[in-house]
Amino acid sequence: NDIETISKLYQNDIKTISKRYRGFPEPRFHCDRFGAAAFLQFRCPEEPTLLGQPPAETRLLRSNTDCQHYFACVAGRPRRYNCGEGRAFSELLRGCDAAENVTGCAPAELSRRDERLRPTRLF
Repeated sequence: NDIETISKLYQNDIKTISKRYRGFPEPRFHCDRFGAAAFLQFRCPEEPTLLGQPPAETRLLRSNTDCQHYFACVAGRPRRYNCGEGRAFSELLRGCDAAENVTGCAPAELSRRDERLRPTRLF
């Protein structure tokens, strides 16, 4: 499962960094919960908790500014991924698709038809 692999790799990264900086202060971006969010300019939304339901470990969310990018929220921390040129992240498919198939991610010339709407940057 890709989601479990990402989560395990992330935990191993933290352990490796902790060992490397033993005896020295850790860099702020590793110990600050929102360091990655500040760098990526994206903060994972708080997860609603249902009674008796554990929160999901990983959530996939499209970037607010660029359809080509999406974020995996692992334990509340964002990781940025790229769909590639001409592709956009589809929340319906929970994966990448052709940009013209994703609502709100049309090429720039089509997005500019209605000036009241803020176009999403594709490339």
